[in-house]
Amino acid sequence: MIDVKQHWSQVAAPLIGAVTALAALGALLFTSQQVRIASDQMRIAEQGQITDRFAKAVEQLGQTGPEKLGVRLGAIYALERLMQDSVADHPTIVEVLTAFVRIHAPVSGGPAASSGAAKAKPKPSIDVQAVLTVLSRREYNNDRPRRYIDLSETNLAGADMWSTTLADANLYGTNLSGAFLDRGILSGAVLTKADLRGAEVAALLMNAVLDGADLRGANLSGAEGVTSEQVRCTFVDDTTRLPRGIERPMPDAPIEDPSCRRE
Repeated sequence: MIDVKQHWSQVAAPLIGAVTALAALGALLFTSQQVRIASDQMRIAEQGQITDRFAKAVEQLGQTGPEKLGVRLGAIYALERLMQDSVADHPTIVEVLTAFVRIHAPVSGGPAASSGAAKAKPKPSIDVQAVLTVLSRREYNNDRPRRYIDLSETNLAGADMWSTTLADANLYGTNLSGAFLDRGILSGAVLTKADLRGAEVAALLMNAVLDGADLRGANLSGAEGVTSEQVRCTFVDDTTRLPRGIERPMPDAPIEDPSCRRE
């Protein structure tokens, strides 16, 4: 005679185990889905906060006048913080900051210098220098690939650009006279017709383009990666200091040397 109770327990035990396992799996899937939804919502909220912070900083950066200097400085450092918080927004913020320099310190607009004595050494305005300082501190590995920093035809006379990475940057026609560029990286940078008179340039200049650059009074003795060919078509004088082993070009080479004339 079959023991019904014993038979039922033998059949029910696996069924109950399977139901329990299915319930546990369902709970796990539900929890996983809820975590994923919460994570997505948090990410959207964070992105919304970043967008709001960016929009506010850009609005403040656009305020003009000496009385708004503090507002602009706050915006510049807020954008620096955003670069650190959002790697995805880093390239856009760099472009906003460099555009600010091009607008507020154009080489054609005369000296964009801080107020002071008439004979004081020219230097950038406080907010422009703040942008240059932020650029020197940025994590340059987060720059957009194959996109260069554009500071072309800007007036950065007397700027402190110590340890600034400007590899492949566009510095065409930029006024860098008296600028401090030590420990910088300018490899591949376009410095065509740049004004480097009296500048300190102990920087990496490998493959930088210097055709027509004014190096009179500049100190390049500590520069690295420089070749005689790079400086062959530059303006130099007796006060120009070049790295050891570099052949000094003829005076006014861009004008006097026929091979330096480009059609």
